[in-house]
Amino acid sequence: MKPILNTPIEFIFSWCLIAISFLLPIHTGYTGIFMVTAFIIWLWANHFRISFLNKVNRNIFFSCIALALVYAAALFYSANQNEAVRKLVLRISMFIFPLVFLAESKIKLPKINTLLTAFIAGGILCALLLIIHGGIIYLKNGENLFATRRLTIFLKINPAYLSLYFVLMISILAKNISLSNSIIKTSCYVAAVLLFIFMIFILAARQQIFILLLLLILLPPTLIVKKKKILITLYSGLIVASLIALLFLFPSTKSRLENIGNEISTPYSYNTVNSINERIVIWKAASKLFFRQPIFGYGTGDDNDVLFQEYKIEHLDWPLTDRLNAHNQLLQTSLATGILGIFFLLMLFAVSLYHSIKGKNFLLGVFITSFILSTLTESMFETEAGVVYFSLFNSIMLAAYLKQRSSNREQANNQKEFI
Repeated sequence: MKPILNTPIEFIFSWCLIAISFLLPIHTGYTGIFMVTAFIIWLWANHFRISFLNKVNRNIFFSCIALALVYAAALFYSANQNEAVRKLVLRISMFIFPLVFLAESKIKLPKINTLLTAFIAGGILCALLLIIHGGIIYLKNGENLFATRRLTIFLKINPAYLSLYFVLMISILAKNISLSNSIIKTSCYVAAVLLFIFMIFILAARQQIFILLLLLILLPPTLIVKKKKILITLYSGLIVASLIALLFLFPSTKSRLENIGNEISTPYSYNTVNSINERIVIWKAASKLFFRQPIFGYGTGDDNDVLFQEYKIEHLDWPLTDRLNAHNQLLQTSLATGILGIFFLLMLFAVSLYHSIKGKNFLLGVFITSFILSTLTESMFETEAGVVYFSLFNSIMLAAYLKQRSSNREQANNQKEFI
């Protein structure tokens, strides 16, 4: 199939995908109109037909959308239909992006590097907006928003989600550093890495800080493969020194890390609540509900309703007042869709993890590992910021992997013919 080239339609389609990548860190709510527009153009260009280049592409596509289909099926036994429909609309990207990036297309997709660059550009703008916003508030009334959840309220995004974005951006930049032969470009990449590390610390999302530390441990061996040992050693030393400096620069972040043990050991009560013991009682409540109805769950729209009712029964006032979800994607999915949803959720993660290892794909590996770790303490598919991020970049990176796989096979076949 020949792609549609150099047409106004292709231009709009490409810029819609670029806009989604750019706007994701700034305000996820702005991505919806571009996503729907790109999807309509894709359907029109392909004459509303879906086909795949090969069996592997088709199987990966169905593994990506299977969970979304289970959520859709759970609509039919949900009592709260309005909430069920809202959640299906929220998760529409779980179907759109795999289709656009993994199915055969007559319209040309923008280059993967272009989308990743747009994502990083959006991250830089987001970081600057947060720093300026926090600085203005501090100078105006002396209120320090740094290392608090209030810093990101005006962007309507959870600090943990935004920190996760910054972790992926650091990974992309690290790969760029390993490939760059320009001192100027490499210095710019390192400056951006330091900016994103700084942002992760001032957002003070503890799990993402630990993911960042794990990433920074793995980065030097990955980069040194490119035989830039002296340069990489200097950059690694600079990054480590920056981390140490940040710990002293932001004592509130340091305190949050040091208090983890105390927060875990402190029993939950109305007067001693913290983010860790609150999650523990939430997980216990969600687990009880799952074992009461494990086969099909409670329905796409009723998972949080039954959870709130359980909070009321067990006198968990803080989670009930804040109307908190399960704060664990596995438990959240089990409440909505039961065992079948758990199976397809694990399959969704396993497929990406398998191909990242098989293809030695560093970016896909960092992306899926960091996302899986984040789902341990957050219900990532309950918010637009989580579901659009996962659906977009999981599809992009799997598409890049499949393209590279196809290219490698063609080269291997050509070599055989030559011999």
